[in-house]
Amino acid sequence: MVLTAKELLKLVKLLKIDVFFMLAVFSFFMPLVTVNQLSQDKYCINNYSVNESICLELEKHASDSYTPIRNIVLEKATTLKMYSTIIITVPGVVFSLFLGTWVDTYPGHTRYILTLGPICVILQNFILIHQCLAFDIKPVALLYANIPVALSGALAVLMTGVYTYTTRKTQPKYRAIRFAILELFFSFSIPLSTTIGGSVLAMKPWFPSQHRNYIGVFIISIISSAVAALWVAIFLNDAESSKEKLDNIDTSKGEHDQVGKPHNPENVPKNTNIILEIINIRNVANTLNTAFKKRDHNGRFFLLFTMVSMAVCLIGYMGENAIGFQFAQRVYHWNAEYYSYMSGTIILIPALVTTITPPILIHKFHLHDTAIGIIGSVSIVVYMFVRGLVLNSAGFFISTVLGSLMGLLPICNRAVVARIIKYNEIGQIYAFLSCIESTGPLISSLFFSELFNATIDDAPGFVYIAAGFVVSFTLVHMVWLYFTRKTWDLVVLGQMSPSDVPTSSNVTQRIASELAVDQKNIDINPAQIERQNVCDINEQSEEIVTREV
Repeated sequence: MVLTAKELLKLVKLLKIDVFFMLAVFSFFMPLVTVNQLSQDKYCINNYSVNESICLELEKHASDSYTPIRNIVLEKATTLKMYSTIIITVPGVVFSLFLGTWVDTYPGHTRYILTLGPICVILQNFILIHQCLAFDIKPVALLYANIPVALSGALAVLMTGVYTYTTRKTQPKYRAIRFAILELFFSFSIPLSTTIGGSVLAMKPWFPSQHRNYIGVFIISIISSAVAALWVAIFLNDAESSKEKLDNIDTSKGEHDQVGKPHNPENVPKNTNIILEIINIRNVANTLNTAFKKRDHNGRFFLLFTMVSMAVCLIGYMGENAIGFQFAQRVYHWNAEYYSYMSGTIILIPALVTTITPPILIHKFHLHDTAIGIIGSVSIVVYMFVRGLVLNSAGFFISTVLGSLMGLLPICNRAVVARIIKYNEIGQIYAFLSCIESTGPLISSLFFSELFNATIDDAPGFVYIAAGFVVSFTLVHMVWLYFTRKTWDLVVLGQMSPSDVPTSSNVTQRIASELAVDQKNIDINPAQIERQNVCDINEQSEEIVTREV
């Protein structure tokens, strides 16, 4: 069936945040392998004065006189990548704390923060292009290119904005599916960027006097970032509408449920003042207070425990970004082009599985979010052990297949968080969550880089085995949440609208229905309504919104 122009435009509007997320992540991840390769070439050619032909095929020298140089270059590049991760991550952790209260107070201005990320990626790529043209500059100077991205908050701020917007626009019963759709776009953007980046890098250089086509990769990243910035600036203009509808409907909530939004139009501050309010220490205090405040049913403990589990999950989940390329060079003897192609195409398997599985497990088999999280936890643990024990190309494929369900874990963690918090806490909690999650890649980079460098000569797979034991914590966490769900889950406790069993067995129809609900802003979250007469108030609210729509 061919979509008409009108239908295509409607689909684009439904997926506007998803498309932006994909473009932004694509532009962010595309230069990573290229920058890694650029640092290796700079170390090899400039620092160790090795012949260019040897340096450009360094991964093939597995058992000759150049093997020690290869291992040293890989260690240097891995360490540089670790410093790069630290520079990018730390400011994002701090920025997230300031952003939480601000997003809750001014949800309509979310697009301005999201626009900043792609713009800073553009600046990063221009700095990298200069580094390519001036190839004799020391490799450590590549770290300067990370400063613009670090000042934007990088992925921490991007994830805060995207997931806050999505949570606000989606009913509790649809959030697991909605997060799965976001995960689909996220999962596809990374392999797509890696594959295209590796292919472009292997092309004949677009500019003279270049050892590889580094600049071609950076140019494509610039184009993608520019499109992402324009996209979110034009299309993302309804972030506040769901909150406004709910405020008009819900007259039962007390003053303590307000997020401080100025309802009087005469008192609404100017845009410049709104932006400046981000840098307000009270935002940090409010975010921390919301995250650590005492909750009914021991909710504070369950919430913080889940956040810690998410950070541990990301230690394993993001480890591939820290050493994946160097590990493939050392163990599989793959070059940048082949690594980009293999990692980009094979990773589509878990991306598809992660997208298809949640609707089936939730609505067909009626599994609780924590039960699905257990499946994801087992998958990531098995993935780590197989990758570390089977040190050949077959191990890469086997571990990828067995780990194809590990993408369920971050989805279910977010769904669990959404079952604990209230509507007016979404921005603050997700900001704090992004702060916690940002420590995952940071710790992951330190953990994987240092351990890989220490064992690169004799036991390069040991780092994955050690990571397997670390991520086992997520399995323990999910099993414990599953057996205690009647004590913390607001849906099970009747304080949040329960997830309805789908009336249609067609999963695609269910996802389409969810997207339609998202577009119409029917976001009646009962966590924002007072406990007394919850069901009656919720039904009245849904009737009012339905008539308005």
